Amino acid sequence: YSYSPSEVIYTTEEALTRLKRESNHSIQHSIYTSYSILDNLTASFNVPILYKYNKTGTDEELDETDIGDISLGMVYQPIKAEAGDIRTTFSCNATLPTGRSPFDINPETELSTGNGYYAVSAGTSFSKQVDPVVLFWNIGFTYPFKLDGLNHQVAEGVVLDTVEPGSSVSASLGMGYALSYANSINMSFSYSYKSSTSFKYENISTTYKSGDEVDASFGLGMGINISPKTTVSVSLAYSLTDTGFSLSTRIPFNFVL
Repeated sequence: YSYSPSEVIYTTEEALTRLKRESNHSIQHSIYTSYSILDNLTASFNVPILYKYNKTGTDEELDETDIGDISLGMVYQPIKAEAGDIRTTFSCNATLPTGRSPFDINPETELSTGNGYYAVSAGTSFSKQVDPVVLFWNIGFTYPFKLDGLNHQVAEGVVLDTVEPGSSVSASLGMGYALSYANSINMSFSYSYKSSTSFKYENISTTYKSGDEVDASFGLGMGINISPKTTVSVSLAYSLTDTGFSLSTRIPFNFVL
């Protein structure tokens, strides 16, 4: 679950400026599975199912339930780490535009559940155990692919033709602390920077850019072992660049095929 409030300035036909408060709510249920190809190589598959609810002012509401963008991934650990060594893993992911694209909907009556474009990402994760603490940090890069021939009408006489999303870099670090054999807590800091997105419209020579975006958040979490093979993880992340937050719960189910 994530919540992101904001305030938007509207200009009416009478040229009056009004300030309306928006509340964006999102509930995501992810069906995630992974398969060990080798002892140090794993493939993964993730299908998100989204429910989004947006409210503007006191009387304007929109909601949508649909599948999100499916992702495929690989994780590789080149060197088996010994106790006390730094563990290093490499990952790569491909995101498919299977969700409702923001460039195929009417924003006045519909909500998107995906980004609308293909993207690939790569990252490296590190961790080191210093009993009873585990330190972890990672870096990542995402490259989205350009969209052409959209023919998406955003207003009367204004047709969006090309979107070139900006690439992004991310980094995070944190620590986990074992309270007991069954319980642990963790904290982390995450940062991401996304370059501006370019928009080109039919019959308009000017290219418009959205501007760069920066996002940072601080998270707290807890892990509870409810059985020898099952750990329930709960985490709360608060945005440091906005006023929103996200609450996540993970319950893994392990089985052998």
